[in-house]
Amino acid sequence: LIKRGDILTLKQSLPLPPPEKKLQARMNFIGHMLENGLRTLYEDDDIAAVYKPSGVHTKHASNFRYLAFEDALPAILTPPSSQIGSDRLPLPIAVHRLDVRVCGLVLVAKTRSAMISLSNQFEYRRVHKRYEALVIGRPEPSQPSLNKETEDDDDVEKGSFLIDEPINVEGRGLLNAQTTLRVLSTIDHLHWGALSHVDLRPKTGRTHQLRIHCAGLGCPIVGDDLYWKMGDDSRQQQRNGKNVGEEEIVPLPSVRKGQGGLYLQSVGATFVHPRTGVEMTIEAPVANKFNMLLGRARRANEYDTKTAPAA
Repeated sequence: LIKRGDILTLKQSLPLPPPEKKLQARMNFIGHMLENGLRTLYEDDDIAAVYKPSGVHTKHASNFRYLAFEDALPAILTPPSSQIGSDRLPLPIAVHRLDVRVCGLVLVAKTRSAMISLSNQFEYRRVHKRYEALVIGRPEPSQPSLNKETEDDDDVEKGSFLIDEPINVEGRGLLNAQTTLRVLSTIDHLHWGALSHVDLRPKTGRTHQLRIHCAGLGCPIVGDDLYWKMGDDSRQQQRNGKNVGEEEIVPLPSVRKGQGGLYLQSVGATFVHPRTGVEMTIEAPVANKFNMLLGRARRANEYDTKTAPAA
């Protein structure tokens, strides 16, 4: 029994090294991630911006059977300097999530104060995230849920439109959801009719918000088998509402599976640095697969034009 006046000494033992099998599995996982684009986009003592490949969960232990993006961070990031002291985190932490199938920029905290600051900025919607996607069809202002220009908003580039459609969140019902969309380019596509490269900026952070909003326009993101039917249903509703003589809205072809994955990427974030208080914008170049798919569509159009019989 412990009595008054006794002196207790806490002896901290070093953690046991992981079993050889687990260590090898982690090394293999990190190697696979590096081969698929895992890299540091920006780093200092407080924060980092890291490129997450698609196909993995963001947060540690999201699925106990598989390693996650966070598990690879200690292998590529430098620990904070000794001057940071007790504010340093034992391990770097991703401040927000990307869907498993989404690649791109993730903000990471390396200190406790940075974690608190960035979390608060996300909570109060002071972090401005930017995504790019390839979608089927031509998003146009005439579409029912894409009818509000936002050119009078200083934070939004000209030519952007607001999608203001609530999303049904399990256990919480319909919640407000807003996304600004700007078409960067559109090209004819022999299989899909048209292929559009779009800039997407979520004003809210609902699960699968960008994928749902694009599908709701009848323009699902390339490779999105989860919301492809929703996109086709939206097209059906648009066809039913068309007047005679207006341009025909064609049904969607079958979904593209296993050929490049989901064409949605986190490409930028603007936020206030936790230590300096200076606003920062960090960007990640769009993945090569975007340009490859657009390039194939252009070459197919050129070939079709050259081989078409003369009128």
